[in-house]
Amino acid sequence: MKEQTYNFNYKNFDLEVSCFVRPGGSSTLLFLHGLGCAKNDFYGATQNQYLKEMTLIGIDFPGCGNSSYPEKARFGIDDLVNITDLVLDKLNPGKIVVLGHSMGGLVGLLFTEKFPAKVTAFINVEGNLAGSDCFFSRKVAGMERGEFINHAFEKYIFRVKINQNKGLQEHAKILKKYASAAAMRDVCPTLVSYSEEEDVLKRFLDLRMPVQFIYGSQNNKLPYLPALKNSHCKIDEISSSGHFPFYENPDLFYEVIAKFIKMK
Repeated sequence: MKEQTYNFNYKNFDLEVSCFVRPGGSSTLLFLHGLGCAKNDFYGATQNQYLKEMTLIGIDFPGCGNSSYPEKARFGIDDLVNITDLVLDKLNPGKIVVLGHSMGGLVGLLFTEKFPAKVTAFINVEGNLAGSDCFFSRKVAGMERGEFINHAFEKYIFRVKINQNKGLQEHAKILKKYASAAAMRDVCPTLVSYSEEEDVLKRFLDLRMPVQFIYGSQNNKLPYLPALKNSHCKIDEISSSGHFPFYENPDLFYEVIAKFIKMK
């Protein structure tokens, strides 16, 4: 696995965007992480037996992981879509399977809509499909920017850290070490507006390619699951898991992904 950093000028901001590339076979899987997360969430994929024959790419969005976040930047969801495309232009992987977790699910959906010729299939891992998915991001969007950056962010890390759930404990480590409070605050308004005001569920199901929705068994009451189960979408529940199945039950998580990609 190689860690790479690319430099861009985007909207007159100088950006450094970090990614990992694990060379493999002719199929390429792109990982897009969630809010306050990082490409580190998917390091386990590079060692997993089920994906050993695939090329794997993980991107750190600006202000996440090892990617920079300019002081005066105010990036929203559409910016993350465009920056993802800039990175892929550098890597030139050919056609890809896109996997997005949580906020990354929305970024992945919009990327797939915007650049359908670049994508062969889309995997949504508890990505935002309705306003009900915005429990935390709605609170953040409603705060003054300085209040979240200077006070609420540290309180949030503490609340996540004391939770006994393995996925949340791993999330807390990444929040503490890698997440920019400013980047988190800035993306939340558009994350909420897309989830609440756009029919993202319909847009997901209208994609003209194979699609998969993955959720943790602890979240089996998501309100749109019945609609997904009555559609062409491939549905997979990950047992003994919540919102972070790649930490809580990684073998099953990557197994269902590999099976889906082989089926398509």
